Amino acid sequence: MVRAWRLACCVLSVWPCAAGLPARAEPPGGPAAGIEAAEFSVAAFSPDGGRIVTAFGQDVCIWDGQTGRLLQRLVGHETTVFAVAFSPDGKLAATGAGAEGDMGAKSVDTTARVWDVLTGKEIRRLPHDAVVFHVAFSPDGRQLLTSTRRNVFVWDYGARKVFLTRPALTPASFSPDGHTILTSGERYGPAAGDPAGDKGRVRYVSYAVAWDAATGKEAARFEGHTDEVLAQSFRPDGRAVVTASRDGTARTWDAATGRPLRVFRGHRGPVHDARFGPGGRVLVTASADGTVRVWDAESGEERRRFPTPGRALRASVGGGGDRVLGRWEAAGGGNGPAPHASLWDAGSGLELKRFDLMDGATAASFSPDGARLLVATRPAPVRDARSGRPAR
Repeated sequence: MVRAWRLACCVLSVWPCAAGLPARAEPPGGPAAGIEAAEFSVAAFSPDGGRIVTAFGQDVCIWDGQTGRLLQRLVGHETTVFAVAFSPDGKLAATGAGAEGDMGAKSVDTTARVWDVLTGKEIRRLPHDAVVFHVAFSPDGRQLLTSTRRNVFVWDYGARKVFLTRPALTPASFSPDGHTILTSGERYGPAAGDPAGDKGRVRYVSYAVAWDAATGKEAARFEGHTDEVLAQSFRPDGRAVVTASRDGTARTWDAATGRPLRVFRGHRGPVHDARFGPGGRVLVTASADGTVRVWDAESGEERRRFPTPGRALRASVGGGGDRVLGRWEAAGGGNGPAPHASLWDAGSGLELKRFDLMDGATAASFSPDGARLLVATRPAPVRDARSGRPAR
């Protein structure tokens, strides 16, 4: 049974150097909150749920996922860390960093880095020419995928070599078998489905595309949206793809051929996110219209609608398939939109718990087994996925 715990803060102005942990100067943003809560903006569970990696500014920490004890600090980044991820075996962690205001400045740390989780040692540094917003290991752990605002890179990180670069508008992902890479693209020209008389009309076309991870060749294209593709992901078995678009729809496709399967209509604003549930029989969408919705993936029927007080940005299914987690933002004060997350019962539609996230935070996800939540809130960022209460 998991014990109740609270994470120690990763950004204490003075941290005891017990167990070889280095002291670190306090970053900008004021004094740390103490050991009752961790301050972080991005975070991830290891695949087995036994470790957690968090980042706040330049500070990256590895925690024990059961006790909340600080295990390592990954020291070296000189700019904000925007992305964190574990390798499939949990022995390595990857981070991506940069400073948006100085994307072209050579003095700025725009790198992805690979770290040994046990020792905290940096083992690879991968340079980029822009902020690294997303990192992900391949399913076999041998490659690292990194994304900037305009490009995706696949690295043989052991050799520090890029063997595939492709334009991309959204963060990319590997297929479950690691054979293809899914991202989005754009072009100007006639669109799929244009009437014969419009074939020569030039217009903006956005689509998702799967690339062969070994050869770099286009394996399938998923084209049919009438506006920008904002997100895309694989079904857990890798045989279907779902896309979300600014045109207010989500669509599913055959992953091998690009053949359209189903259009999910009903949102009254851009759809920022679309993901399959763990078994692939449902999918969940998050929209700027202020709703998170659950759909039958086969029929396209809307099963449940969850209102949010602001635009919904991300959604996922966990807790054995009957819990939905959504991240949304509401109008804030002078610091911009205020981030929040909600946990709902997928059957009754009841909102079980609402979380006020830390300023600028995006961390709100289920553990790999769906039993816990990791949310950027204080206190107790690790929660039980059934109730939303602190994990016990």
